[in-house]
Amino acid sequence: MPNEFRILDQYDAFEDPHLKSEFLDTIGTTRAHIEYLRRLRDAQAARNAAKAAEESESNESSTYKHRREPRPRCRRAPRRSRVTVNHPPNRGGTRRMPPRCRRRVVLVIVIELD
Repeated sequence: MPNEFRILDQYDAFEDPHLKSEFLDTIGTTRAHIEYLRRLRDAQAARNAAKAAEESESNESSTYKHRREPRPRCRRAPRRSRVTVNHPPNRGGTRRMPPRCRRRVVLVIVIELD
């Protein structure tokens, strides 16, 4: 591919149309092939530019890539009032308690028998 692009640069260097025609006859190609090479070169340049932009963005964001997200805190239970009562409040089915964070505890007991 790069050699073909060098042919394209040589072709574009000629200003006289007659010299361009002689050049095409010498290398044995057509104007349609030259146009194809132009489109190919432009597409490759666009891909390279997009890849370079993507790499620069990834380099900028790579410093923040490994940062851990903070864990959501569990809600605190509501503070109880300091009033002493003789019985617990009746919350029979009218009002539900808010969910509390619960931790699981695993207890492993190994018993070795003789």
